[in-house]
Amino acid sequence: MEAHPHLPPALTSAPWDANQDKLMTMDYYDDTYTEIRFVAASQGSGKTDICMLLFSAPQMQQRMPVVVSRSTYKQIMKLLNERSASVCSLALRLADRLILRLVGIRLLPPKNGEMKALIDFLTPASLTGERKFISLSCDLPEALALVNETGCRLHIKISLLAAMAISDDTKETGFRCPLGSLPDEFLQASMEEAVANENYELASLFRDEINHRLS
Repeated sequence: MEAHPHLPPALTSAPWDANQDKLMTMDYYDDTYTEIRFVAASQGSGKTDICMLLFSAPQMQQRMPVVVSRSTYKQIMKLLNERSASVCSLALRLADRLILRLVGIRLLPPKNGEMKALIDFLTPASLTGERKFISLSCDLPEALALVNETGCRLHIKISLLAAMAISDDTKETGFRCPLGSLPDEFLQASMEEAVANENYELASLFRDEINHRLS
């Protein structure tokens, strides 16, 4: 994980209460964010079958599918089903020693086939009454494990949700997914399948994305 000492102004200031539980339930995020929940996961069996996570944004009445690699899928299932000790849980213990309060987790835009997250903490007020926020970046499996372990809220930028989500009342069986969010293994298998089917235009799109990641 990697520290981000200066949190973007998306987090609004909030009162510090030493008597509050470690997990705060107040909403620290401005109106550019919405709450999102992890609701389901599925795993395909073929090379071009996807491993997919499904998130729900109740306030927006939308669902968001996220394609992940098989290794990421297996890691998530292990952390959730076996309740394995995660790196994030260790970070939470350290934060507790430093008197940091967990306020939530934000999903970040996918990049090179991976979605990461920021774990947001609030520092106690200093003698001048100043409060500061600290964020730790982590992989998606660790973020979901922390949500499972603590019950903290998961948030996402509304603009990112709009780019990736499908409506709850849609009757379509497919969904749109940015190339940048697709795992490397899926891109490679899809390119090979497109070539085998002589769909060279589609194959070139996958090839260009693969080359972009390698450059």
